[in-house]
Amino acid sequence: MRRLLTLHQEFLGFLEPATIGSSAARGVVIRESTRPGPSIREDRCQLMVSRARMFATMLLVGACACQRQPSQAASPRPTAAYTIGGAVSGLRGSGLVLALNGAQDLAVAPGATRFAFASDVPSGSSFSVTVKTQTAGQTCTVVNGTGRVAQANVDSVVVDCAAKWQQVAAGTRHSLGLTSDYKLYAWGQNERDHPVLVNLGFSSVTANGTLSFAIKTNGELYAWGLNEYGQLGVSLPVVESAPALLGMGFVAAAACGTHSFAIKTNGELYAWGDGSVNLNNGREAICRTPPQLVGTGYASIAAGEWHSLAIKTNGDIYAWGDNHSGQLGDGSTTTNHISPVLVGSGFASVAAGGWHSFAIKTNGELYAWGFNKQGQLGDGSTTDRRAPVLIGHGFVAVAAGLTHSLAIKTNGDIYAWGGNSEGQLGDGSTFDRASPKRIGSGFASVAAGGWHSFAIKTNGELYAWGYNVDGELGDGSTTQRASPVRVPVP
Repeated sequence: MRRLLTLHQEFLGFLEPATIGSSAARGVVIRESTRPGPSIREDRCQLMVSRARMFATMLLVGACACQRQPSQAASPRPTAAYTIGGAVSGLRGSGLVLALNGAQDLAVAPGATRFAFASDVPSGSSFSVTVKTQTAGQTCTVVNGTGRVAQANVDSVVVDCAAKWQQVAAGTRHSLGLTSDYKLYAWGQNERDHPVLVNLGFSSVTANGTLSFAIKTNGELYAWGLNEYGQLGVSLPVVESAPALLGMGFVAAAACGTHSFAIKTNGELYAWGDGSVNLNNGREAICRTPPQLVGTGYASIAAGEWHSLAIKTNGDIYAWGDNHSGQLGDGSTTTNHISPVLVGSGFASVAAGGWHSFAIKTNGELYAWGFNKQGQLGDGSTTDRRAPVLIGHGFVAVAAGLTHSLAIKTNGDIYAWGGNSEGQLGDGSTFDRASPKRIGSGFASVAAGGWHSFAIKTNGELYAWGYNVDGELGDGSTTQRASPVRVPVP
């Protein structure tokens, strides 16, 4: 540009001899004499015109060069970065350690309600918050822990460490519950209409009739309740009001009104209580204490009112005891069995009601047999079944009450059928149903008592419905419920 200005000034200098606006200034040839040949002034004007044309050409070329000159690249703008954080609830013990994208660790102290990672995450990047370590006995879950940063701080992550319901068991008129921090609660027929703490350190519970059993994390088996037949595994007292230690190394237990079972870690099955039919020793009207060995290779056990079911580690299912309604599933109703008889194979879980039975195969098929006067088998009829009949597909859990039944499908839907005089089906009515009726969704486990029912959702929420005269639902009342009500953790 400086060169162009200089040329412009030189051009104006050539024009100085001519008057602005004259013909010379416009490049017109001026002659001062008539003699042949160009005059000095004519030569000068021609030079001026020539230089003017050259100057114009240079201006055009310069303009084109300016137009074609590429612009310089703009300096990159810095990418914005944002913090990742959120809320914490129920944190206790020694706290926990969170990880951001599997790398950055953040220690969160007990009692904290908020957290935020020190390093920011660039906008547009993904993030993942996970629990790296936590206090033993505490289960923390992360909600909204993954996503993508979108030009704003992320403060919607929730770390929930509050205790949740892990397992529930239902007796005839009492109930037991186990939380994720291994606390055992009980309520119902003992003048308790809400969960009360029994003890700590338990990992499994079962209840039936007037009996209660619980297994600690170290395998210790405890029992309490009515003991008139030695069903607690001890000779005295007749009523045990506090958990009594029965033995070590147990992984599962089952009980009914008069007899009980437990399986050890090595697969040994033990039984005790009323030996009339159920204990694998005939109709001897004697009490069996301490626990006696029934057999080996067992994985799960269930006890009905007067019959028993068990699955071995190879998937074979066995039954024994009273069979007046076909509840053993061996094709008869006239023969009681004092020893386990093979019913079928390929099974994964089993449940026993008052006088009816269920089993789920490894492929999700649900089978039922036994007493069916109130439609508790779920086959659409009220006809007793002497052998297993297929009820449906896609089931993962089943529970049997005295005259009603509950089951959960793989998608979390819960179904109920059978007797409903106390609203134990949870469908809002008191009408019996001979076919499964969908009650709700999002459930993971289920339990059935005498005339009341429980189910735990995948988020740890516990719901109850049915008979409640003794407070067995645990909702703080003695009001019967025909629809599910939530039972909070104390």
